Amino acid sequence: MKIEQDVADTVNSIIAQALCCDIEQVTKDKDMYYDLLADSLSMLDIFVAIEQTYSIAYTEEDISKVERVGDIHRFVSANV
Repeated sequence: MKIEQDVADTVNSIIAQALCCDIEQVTKDKDMYYDLLADSLSMLDIFVAIEQTYSIAYTEEDISKVERVGDIHRFVSANV
């Protein structure tokens, strides 16, 4: 459970930095597009940062499946 929390904290930080928002706004139930106002370019920035942090390869399909912050948490947790 500690690893999952560490992943969530790190991913939330990456998302907050990429979207220039407060980390308190980034919670697992927030919609990336409607709540946090992400666009395709910011999503790519997020996944590039995740790839650099965790050495996880991703595909365009992986990005297209993301709707909420929790989806990114699950993607990273499943691949670390």
